[in-house]
Amino acid sequence: MSQTIRTDKIIYTHRGLWYYRNMSKKIDLNKQIQDIYKVSIVVYAILALAVVTMVSKVTYQLTWGFLAKDELASKTSAVLVPGSQPAFDLQIRSAILIVLVLSIIVPYLYIMRLQKQHQQAMKNRVLTLRWIDLGITTAIMVMIIAVLSGVTDIFTLKLIAGLMATTCFLGWMAERQAKEAKKLVMPTFIASLVTGSLPWMLIFGYAVATPFLAAVRAPWYIYALYVSSLGSFTLLALNQLLQNTGYKQWKDYSFIERNYALISLFSKTAFAVILIIGLKK
Repeated sequence: MSQTIRTDKIIYTHRGLWYYRNMSKKIDLNKQIQDIYKVSIVVYAILALAVVTMVSKVTYQLTWGFLAKDELASKTSAVLVPGSQPAFDLQIRSAILIVLVLSIIVPYLYIMRLQKQHQQAMKNRVLTLRWIDLGITTAIMVMIIAVLSGVTDIFTLKLIAGLMATTCFLGWMAERQAKEAKKLVMPTFIASLVTGSLPWMLIFGYAVATPFLAAVRAPWYIYALYVSSLGSFTLLALNQLLQNTGYKQWKDYSFIERNYALISLFSKTAFAVILIIGLKK
């Protein structure tokens, strides 16, 4: 009898130790997430100040594309050729500032205003505000990279932004569907990868055409943006894939959100720092 009681105690002790370790781990992850949010706010604010004081006021002229009549060739009938007209000048410094200011809003809301909503969203395993933040800021970031690569047509830039926003919308859809189905919903996830890859295919075309057709190299910071942004895009896709398949630590939503917060902090910080150095006065 005493042996049985001792065994029960040992089992109870082991279970209690397992519960304590897992609860401690979850608490630590939640604290890490809050710390990352706080660090993000400080880092983005410092970078915004650096952009204002250090980045030059370089502008890029954006254009409207349309068909125009070629007066010289139009002798017997109208001959239409591609044309363009200046729309407005985009100041890169202002665009970077918009990204940084918008990036401060969501972590600030989670810490100061929406603590209960954030906790409930974590329990539901769908963080809608995160996808909204990613959709808006990623769209602007990729548009800036496209402009720096030589894309100046407004309609093309809006298409790029729309595809990146759609990518994040599909990522949100995949997260919701995975929660309900309790497994990876591959069609939605693959669709998000396709829409996210299309803008980069266009940018890659400009990146390749620059040295071959213009016989010049783009500035180093443009290539650095390619590496950091594509790396972040890959990490986000990998994190969601492992999340939806429930691989090891990715079963814990706190671990998943911690990864998203870190990737977002890395991608936006790298983006701003590269441009601050590259476009320094």
